[in-house]
Amino acid sequence: METVGKLGASGKLRRVFYKLDSPYWVIIALYGILVIAALILDSPQNIARGLWTIFTSRSILVTDYAALAGMGAMLVSSVLVGTFSLITMIIGRVRASGGIIMGLWLILGFAFFGKNLANTIPLVLGVWLFSKYKKMPFKDVAVTSMMCASVAPIVSEVAYLTSSVQVGGMYLLQPWGAIVGLLIGMLVGFIFAPLAAAMGKVHGGYLLYNAGFVGGVIAAFATSVLRNAGFEIASLRIWAYDYTVPLAILMYIISFFFIALGLILGGSEKWEKMKKLNKHTGRLLTDYYALYGDVIYINMGILSLIGTTWTLAVGAPINGATMGGIFCIVGFGALGKNLKNVIPIMIGCTLGGLWSVNPVTTPSTILAILFGTGIAPLAGKFGLWWGILCGFIHLNLVSFVGLLNGGLNLYNNGFAGGFMVVFMMPIMMALSRKGKEEAE
Repeated sequence: METVGKLGASGKLRRVFYKLDSPYWVIIALYGILVIAALILDSPQNIARGLWTIFTSRSILVTDYAALAGMGAMLVSSVLVGTFSLITMIIGRVRASGGIIMGLWLILGFAFFGKNLANTIPLVLGVWLFSKYKKMPFKDVAVTSMMCASVAPIVSEVAYLTSSVQVGGMYLLQPWGAIVGLLIGMLVGFIFAPLAAAMGKVHGGYLLYNAGFVGGVIAAFATSVLRNAGFEIASLRIWAYDYTVPLAILMYIISFFFIALGLILGGSEKWEKMKKLNKHTGRLLTDYYALYGDVIYINMGILSLIGTTWTLAVGAPINGATMGGIFCIVGFGALGKNLKNVIPIMIGCTLGGLWSVNPVTTPSTILAILFGTGIAPLAGKFGLWWGILCGFIHLNLVSFVGLLNGGLNLYNNGFAGGFMVVFMMPIMMALSRKGKEEAE
């Protein structure tokens, strides 16, 4: 009877995997690429030590896990967070969509420089509790459960501030800090979903990083409360410069893998679909997977090539943080970003970086060039020149807006992008040809 029971359980497990939507299998293949790369680039012993360092770090912007713990630990930590999110989607019976694909890529990307299992799980639990409280299916808040980790550093920082003690020149966390961080994280996750629904109305779908706007508001509130209570949120800039070659090779492998995947699975009309895909403004919610199926992998692979090459071309390193930016561009290749609306923003942000007294390779500048594409729908709607102008203004705005949240919001460009859209939309609607045509 015991053997039969085991076979029965095994059969159920096989059925679960057989029923997985194909995008889930693709993301599993990506996990495999990252794990293989980690084992090539580092030893299991160093990876294990690095993971502990990551789990107990403060993780506020900018904490590049490659510099903090090594490339291998960074990649494995990212896969652990991604696997947790994937299992959550499977248990919740969430069907694959452009939003889910995007969320799984973002959770991977930001796990290179801020998210980890320790500070992500409490937030997801909070969103799950909200779904139970509202008696709604978890699938209705599935994307939010991944996006809410934009404020994952709040969990780590609260645990650190409330319990760290100095021993021999090192700060060690105490058990009660983990408990406080857990409870605060669950509270933040619980309120994130209703805030996300409300904030989406503010920018009208022209900001792809709605979670970043929400996270910025929450982080600004948390920062003010902590500082008024006497806690000092010390800034961090942990930034790797020495891993560009191996990580660039990894990014190009991923890029060509996805392009090849799209070419193989995209069908006979793949190029016609790509033309149609690039005509979209990208305004939320434009689900490319629902519209064009596996052709999105061509779009995602091309965006990966652009992000990687652009970073190298301006002389910036490929590290955990810049890989996170590239992964963000790629993920939204399933939900709003395309060549037409991404490139004008990147040109504008780059020009803004050249205008700045700081070098283009400064962390805040190169991250703004990559993450600034969250306002890509503005370029998709109003055209090349308006997109360049928006990118230019965005880069000048983002560094100052970041001061409001103390590094507790990983999606800082989403926060800045929200202000950007609110500021520029009325101007563009009044002055641009397309805005006038819509008004008429």
